[in-house]
Order: sequence, then structure tokens, then C-alpha cells
Amino acid sequence: MTFDPRCPIEPRGVALGEELCVRLFNLSECAALSLSGTIAIGDRSIAFDLPVNAAGRSFFELRVALPNPPTPSFPEITFQRVRFRNAPDWVQAPGPRLPLAPVPRLDLDSQLLLKRRFGSDAVRFPCAQNGAAYCSCGRANEFSARTCPRCGRKLRGLTNESARRTRLLRAECGTAFLLIFLIAGISGDVSLDRIGAHVIMIIMEIFA
Repeated sequence: MTFDPRCPIEPRGVALGEELCVRLFNLSECAALSLSGTIAIGDRSIAFDLPVNAAGRSFFELRVALPNPPTPSFPEITFQRVRFRNAPDWVQAPGPRLPLAPVPRLDLDSQLLLKRRFGSDAVRFPCAQNGAAYCSCGRANEFSARTCPRCGRKLRGLTNESARRTRLLRAECGTAFLLIFLIAGISGDVSLDRIGAHVIMIIMEIFA
């Protein structure tokens, strides 16, 4: 299941039975009055335009009746318009959709370290994965986002940290290959010019 990271209504859970029940969170400070969009389940698409009563920064549920028999497929929910009280409507615009990834399981020591470093509400270590920047609160964000709209944490440093770890990993691999090249150079199997070019490549990987 994926979601639109720019939408002020965030899916937080789905239950599929005789009806679709979606647990949502209103990221806006203003109350949401209605939602319209589509739900794709398998080869079916269901349009909806429903009134809601969702206070700002609060959880609420959206329930939609499904055609019988219900399909076991995970639904794709697309919000096209959200109407707010005392605020302009939000209207969908072209943009990426990000995966709703499950929270990884952590052992007790990792949980203590996570909460000590990122706060009591942290559920995962921040990382770059599946084309998204995952905040420690668990939300997937675009790499261009500066802060997480769910918890307000800064994301620029988190994505930079992920990129830094990637560069270090590349540098470590490059260093290992460099040692192989040096050994081969000493034995006369590789030219010094080729070794020098590889050193330059490692430096570019570190500071890219």
C-alpha cells in the first residue's frame, strides 16, 4: 500500500472485511470536513465523497462499503480533495507515492538506544529506504522534505546521515580494492597510473 506524502490526511492503518476501515490522521491544524477520492482494490475502483468530522492533529476513521465478496487485496487509497474548516481545500497534484512500510522489530537494547537518542515516540532508526526518507517516528517522507509533517523532526540531517553512511560504506569497499591493487602493483601486475586513478575515485566517492 502506498500514500501521497503531500496529502494532509495520512493513512495509518487498514482493516479489510465486509467494509473497508481506514485509520487516518489529520496532519492539519484545521478540522477536516469531507474527503473525496478513489479506492482501488484488485481490478475494482470505488469513488467516494464522504463527510467527516476530524479535528486538527487527530485520528479518525473512514469506512467505505465494499462490493461482495470482499477481495483480500490491499487497497490503494487516493485522496483527490480534502475540505477544511477555515482553510482552503487541499487538491491533489501530480507527485510521487511512497510505501507504507511496517515498523521493523527491534531488540530491547536497540529500543532503549532508539528512544534515548530520538525520543520516547521513536519507533525506528531513521534511514533512506525504498525511495523514501523514513523518520524515527515511522513516517515515510520525500527526500526534498525539510521536516516530518507528523512529528516535526528535521529531516535534512537524517537524509544526509543516511547518505554519509552510504559514502563511508563505498569508501570502505574502495579501500579494500585499493589494497588489492597495491599488492598487485608491487608484484608488477597493475600499473601505478591505474592505482592512482583508483585513489582519485575513492576520494570522489567520499566527498560526493
